[in-house]
Amino acid sequence: MKIKKLLMVSLFLLILASVTMGLSYASSSEKISISSMKNYETFEKKIASIDRITSWDKKIWNNDYYKIKIKKAYQNKYKIHSIKCKYDDYAIGTFYKTVNGKNKKTITIYAYKNYYIKSMTVKFQTKEKIKSESIQFMGKPYKLIRDKGFRGKKSNVKVREKGYVSLKGQGNTYISYQKVNIKTTSKKNKINTIKALYYVMDEKLSETKTFNGKGKTTFTKVIKGNFDDMGSFLKAFKITYN
Repeated sequence: MKIKKLLMVSLFLLILASVTMGLSYASSSEKISISSMKNYETFEKKIASIDRITSWDKKIWNNDYYKIKIKKAYQNKYKIHSIKCKYDDYAIGTFYKTVNGKNKKTITIYAYKNYYIKSMTVKFQTKEKIKSESIQFMGKPYKLIRDKGFRGKKSNVKVREKGYVSLKGQGNTYISYQKVNIKTTSKKNKINTIKALYYVMDEKLSETKTFNGKGKTTFTKVIKGNFDDMGSFLKAFKITYN
């Protein structure tokens, strides 16, 4: 009888130990939402190209700034003389601000008090005379590169997106390339599965893409397609760990 009781106790302890070990090795997961975003929008002209950079962090859009750059084929003959910016605001109407180009090949300027710059006229200094180009920021499709940051407790995610902004209809943004880089905050965190969560503008989940983390602490994946920001915006990740 005593032997039977001992066997039952031993069996109970064995089951308890196996359950405890199973719990200790049970997978955990976290949902990581977007925490920062930076847009690089490129507008091309014959002599110069302009990058408009906007950044978002913790629900705050920072001031736009612009990088005006003379293309390599023209850098020996052209220097930036001045930039005349046309601003458009509903409250105060249209006004202009001129920035000295200081005869540089590249210059960075910031939007005046975060007002919207509708267009620019860039004047170039040459040996013969001053030439100019005008850039309309609304009128033609333009290239877009976007960096997104996702900060979690066990992993941090960086995503670089490439695409363009179409001015047809509502001016939607289309993404054709996404590169996802994930790195865990500790070597103890082994990535099991990754779910990329895409949302429509009304916050409803529209699409999920699932990838195998293979038990590693880093993960890189290139996703190609045609994602419309209005209906398929990459906004969060759900990561499961071993």
